[in-house]
Amino acid sequence: MSWSNKNSFLGVLVFFSLFFSSCSNTDNQNKLDTYILRSKDIIITSVDFTDELELRKASYVYNIKDFPSEYNSIVMQIIQDLSEETVLLHTAREKGIFISDDDFKNAEAIFLKDYPGDAFEDMLLKNAVEYSFWKKRFIKRLIIDRLIQQELRAKIVINTEDVVDFYEKYKKEGKQDLSEDELIVQLREQKTEKKYFNWIDKAIVKYPVEINKEELKKFFIGLNETSKE
Repeated sequence: MSWSNKNSFLGVLVFFSLFFSSCSNTDNQNKLDTYILRSKDIIITSVDFTDELELRKASYVYNIKDFPSEYNSIVMQIIQDLSEETVLLHTAREKGIFISDDDFKNAEAIFLKDYPGDAFEDMLLKNAVEYSFWKKRFIKRLIIDRLIQQELRAKIVINTEDVVDFYEKYKKEGKQDLSEDELIVQLREQKTEKKYFNWIDKAIVKYPVEINKEELKKFFIGLNETSKE
């Protein structure tokens, strides 16, 4: 399940309107201060941001930079995703959630079952991803999934009426028949997602994320020209 699609288009429009109206003079800015995002001791540097951007660019079969609007939307989506990820990691730390070496090795072994032989190495090579970068992202995903499981998913109550209503809705939409267990899994995810948005909003207030607008501006195409008009 993706946890970063809430009002994404509207968020992009609002951000750009704020960005252009509040770009500050950089004369007094410390040029060595190259963070993009920070929240307490969690810092996303320009290098971190570049790595994430390069990974997403690699998923396109065409040169995404030839399409400035689409490219800038990707930059905005990364900001949204990394900001949300930062809040979630702070929350996980607060709850005492972490991934041990054994946890990682077990999860990696399960993941690699879908990549027999050299398929995993080929995937990394195709996307120009270093194993260390993949491992770092994978561990973050494990932490966040464990947080969601503990704080939301495991607390969802599903009764017989919920299952029947969900099944009837499923049939009306003409979707493929699922077993009862599969229906319950999907219903639990749907209920979890509904609870997630209110829950994350409270966490965002507790762990605000600061965006370095001047440094971020360097990643957009055509932003400087537009802001000078």
